[in-house]
Amino acid sequence: MDAFWENLSNSMTLQDIEYVLERFQELFSTRQPHDSPSMAYLLSQESLTWQLHFAKTMDSASLQKALETSDAALCHLQLDGPNGPDSDKSAVYESVANSRYTHFQATGSFDSIKAAIDNCIVALNFEEAGTARWSALAVAKLSIYLMDRVVMLPTQEHVSEAVEFFRKHSSTANKLSPTYNAQFLSRFSVALFHKYMFASDEPAIMEEALKLGYRSIDIIPPETATMEYTNYAGILQQRFQQTLQFSVLEHALQISRLAVKHEASKDVAEKAGKLTALGNMLVTKCQRYIETKSREALQALEEAIQLGREAVRTLQPIDPSSNALLRHEKSHTLTLIAPWFALKSSVTGDLRCGEEGVGLLQQALTLTSDGHPARHRILTYLAHILETQHQILKGCKNKRQAMEKLDEALRYGREAAEATPELDPARGERYMNVGKMLLSKWLLNGDDQPEEDEMLVLEARKHFCYVANLASAPLLLRLPATIQGARLHLEKGEVTEAHQLLQTGISLLPTLHPQILSAEDLRATLSQVSGLSTLAASVTLEADKSPFDALMSLEAGRCIISGLSMSLKTDMIQLQQRDKGLADSYENLRKRLAAVSRPSPSALTRPQPVEMQQEELLQQLSQMEGEIRKLKGFETFQLPLSEEMVKELAQEGPIVVINVTYRRSDAIIITPDEIKSVQLKHLKYEELDKKVVVFEKLGNGSRRNVVVADECEDEPGDEGSEALYWLWNVAARPILDELRAHLGDSKRVWWITSGLAGRAPLHAAGSHGFNSTENTLSHVISSYISSLKALRYARQAAASVNTQPKRSMLLVTMQKNPPPHCKLDTRHEENVIRSVFGQDMLHLEHPDPELVLKEIPTCSFVHFACHGASFSSDPSRSGLLLIKDGKAAMLTVAQLEEVNTEQAAVAYLSACSTAQQTEGKLADEAIHLGNTFQALGFQHVIGTMWGANDKAAGDVAKRFYAKLTSAGDIGVAQALHQSMLEYRSATTGDERHLLAWCPFIHIGA
Repeated sequence: MDAFWENLSNSMTLQDIEYVLERFQELFSTRQPHDSPSMAYLLSQESLTWQLHFAKTMDSASLQKALETSDAALCHLQLDGPNGPDSDKSAVYESVANSRYTHFQATGSFDSIKAAIDNCIVALNFEEAGTARWSALAVAKLSIYLMDRVVMLPTQEHVSEAVEFFRKHSSTANKLSPTYNAQFLSRFSVALFHKYMFASDEPAIMEEALKLGYRSIDIIPPETATMEYTNYAGILQQRFQQTLQFSVLEHALQISRLAVKHEASKDVAEKAGKLTALGNMLVTKCQRYIETKSREALQALEEAIQLGREAVRTLQPIDPSSNALLRHEKSHTLTLIAPWFALKSSVTGDLRCGEEGVGLLQQALTLTSDGHPARHRILTYLAHILETQHQILKGCKNKRQAMEKLDEALRYGREAAEATPELDPARGERYMNVGKMLLSKWLLNGDDQPEEDEMLVLEARKHFCYVANLASAPLLLRLPATIQGARLHLEKGEVTEAHQLLQTGISLLPTLHPQILSAEDLRATLSQVSGLSTLAASVTLEADKSPFDALMSLEAGRCIISGLSMSLKTDMIQLQQRDKGLADSYENLRKRLAAVSRPSPSALTRPQPVEMQQEELLQQLSQMEGEIRKLKGFETFQLPLSEEMVKELAQEGPIVVINVTYRRSDAIIITPDEIKSVQLKHLKYEELDKKVVVFEKLGNGSRRNVVVADECEDEPGDEGSEALYWLWNVAARPILDELRAHLGDSKRVWWITSGLAGRAPLHAAGSHGFNSTENTLSHVISSYISSLKALRYARQAAASVNTQPKRSMLLVTMQKNPPPHCKLDTRHEENVIRSVFGQDMLHLEHPDPELVLKEIPTCSFVHFACHGASFSSDPSRSGLLLIKDGKAAMLTVAQLEEVNTEQAAVAYLSACSTAQQTEGKLADEAIHLGNTFQALGFQHVIGTMWGANDKAAGDVAKRFYAKLTSAGDIGVAQALHQSMLEYRSATTGDERHLLAWCPFIHIGA
């Protein structure tokens, strides 16, 4: 008898399959009980043939025959007893598994996939580990069954069972062919990723998933891979969501592009999956850049939408009734793509984009059963698109339609959130979205429905507080939820509850791991939690906690970017003096972490797993910091300042920390003996917001701002004087009254401000008429500093300089500027600096940024006389206008952050807005050129809070350098103070120039 069943395969024609079925019928009609092979084995092969028949015809009767014959095979096997060959037993259990899996694919029955898994496990036990048969069963079948069940129904039980299987057989899988090994490792990594989503407080799970994912792509090139590259890229994308490190997302995009580039599969679901995965990562890039690099963000979004449309076309031929897995894949693809249209709608204001997204989600709903978990995600995205449309309609003043969209969005959003299991990682985001929509409805209602508004606020607060304390929620959900929840507690007068919630948020900030984030990543992250520290400080005082506690809230949540490097440099100076070997080891470890965290931008075909290296280095860093803290005097190494350390900083003069929020305004005064707070009851947030606009207009048509000449504004006249006198009455005078007993002979005061208060010229507050002393300038010598960390750094840097720095000057001037920028008169500054420094001056006229960056480290003094600009949307783009190839080129904050300086003494930034704190989401970071130069290591920086007048800039600079280099021993702050006093006296009675000195400030120790 010929073995006609031995060459069954998917490549057979329907005619061949039906011929084999006829041969089985003939065989069974003439078969004797003890003939070989066994009846059980032959029935298993007939079952396989019926499965092939079903695949060709989609006839449910064929599938039913496959199920019946596989059951019959199992029955015969049990009748035969234990004596039959293991190969027959394995084949029979495999046929049962195959038929049940085919039934699961067709119907989505979870009983069938469970039976498929159980029988495949039995079949596997009859095979020798590592053989070809074992490999085919373990990798090509069982691992797929397990992961398909996880994808279709990702319960904790299903995920754990998959992980247990992969872990049990991982050593055997390492001996398989590269193709099978790569597939096994990739599926193992995805299973671990799903496990992590249920246990986000166990980072070791994610680290193992990353390692296995990397190994899977390391042993197989993209040309022969299936989903290995896409799977690894997806895990990296989730890693980015955790760490917010953009280089990780770039890594994911790079690998995902390789997967799409080499896609050659005939499997439509596989192709669609790769396209959708890449599109999803591009949308994440768009969201990251939408506020800072809008053009790049929109390009990424457009590319994503094109990929999404291609994925939809790829799946178009699928008959939804034919295959449950493909039906799920199509629904999943449509669900992922739809929010991309909502994002485009929100950016462009085009409601039609949103409608296209709604259409995709409605298709997805028709493909998804009522009780399936995927339905919750579809409803979430429907709510998101409808809420976006509500925002657009509200902006168009269409309140009725806006409310209709919002009510519909709330209905879907609530249903999705309430149906999401407790351990589902999406639960936090869904409740956060519901909370936001409830607030939107509250605001849209106005004062029309007070009873409903009460219920809306209570429900929103409940959701925000829940998300703020939800350990599985991402940090960028928990921190905004903290702020929103606290605000709603305060609405009800619940100060204690608000304080507790805000302190929870403050305690989460260190988990950002800023050591592994670039300055750009940190800026993007911190912009999402603007106002946390200032509000926490206000509420701390309102809750009758100590001023030091309020101060620590401010220090924890502001100037994180600059504070990271300054705190490190400060501690390292002391450690180098105590134990140079240990200091060098610690510094080398930090450098290794920085190198790993800032990968080369060059494209790599085999990117290295930097994410795992980061985690290992962070652990080593933490261990070494623990060892350092055991040294006497280093107990607070890389930790927040203690109360005694803070008071010690006030030895040279009082420190005044100003905090202004919508709740209250306070000055926290630090002296060597105490830390106390003074509530500034007449300083109101709303009024200060109006006044800073006036302050920033103090300038004239020739101010040193990067503006077109005919756009320069006129001076505000009396309005500016009135605003400064108002600031004196509500802030400066009550503070100076408290300071009177603490001022030493130096009369020095350090102002620490952030947020809105950082835009108030406290040094210039008051009346500046003839013989008036009702002003700050007449009583104290003012210096500004961004934080206590920055002041400590400046003091340590100054103390570490053993010799007087060489008086070498780098002078940068831009008299002629590329159109349409105003010309400048810098002759006064050039002449005085040349007379002071002589041969020790390097004068760069109209240089490009690269040349200036090269020369800055070589000089102890730098002086810039040029245009300046400040950008609130992205303070890192703020900078000084230079020239390159005949075109305008900015020397930016971001570029300067990379400069290393030694023996840096004084930076004089005679341009507009070089010390202007921006009003955007990064106001708490106090990012501007003046603070950047201070963080670089310059002990003293002269900057401007707004537009500098040409004549005043030259006059003040002339007086400053003359005093600084005079025979008397005078400090930088004193030299600037006396220069401004003289300029003010010289212009008394001339209202046009009286306040021209006001923008100049001293920053530093």
